[in-house]
Amino acid sequence: MAKITADISKDIDITARRNDSFYLSITASNDDGTVYDLLKDDGATAFDCKLYIYNSDGNAILGFSSGTETPSYFVESVITVTPGTGVIVIDVPASGITLMKGAYKYKMVVYGTTEVNTLISGKFKLIDIV
Repeated sequence: MAKITADISKDIDITARRNDSFYLSITASNDDGTVYDLLKDDGATAFDCKLYIYNSDGNAILGFSSGTETPSYFVESVITVTPGTGVIVIDVPASGITLMKGAYKYKMVVYGTTEVNTLISGKFKLIDIV
């Protein structure tokens, strides 16, 4: 039987240290290796990007965004999206990593004019001082 998948996301586990700054840079690309443009239909505006962190009940408890957000659990304006290069940088100060040590789940989503895509998802593990 043939199989088709519309899921473009990659499963990547992340480990970070509690109360440390968090920095992550990724380059999004298409399956053929070309850059995932990250430019909205107007040709001038970068996609919005959000990274959601979920507890074991599936509730979002912390988030990082490229813009300003209504839910109080978001750390705003800590993601930079660079169209044309596919580069997304998350740069969160230590004060933004407010969770207790433990294992969580996450997903990073980009929002274009009409398109919404999960780029990466997986486990988000916070470790503490050794």
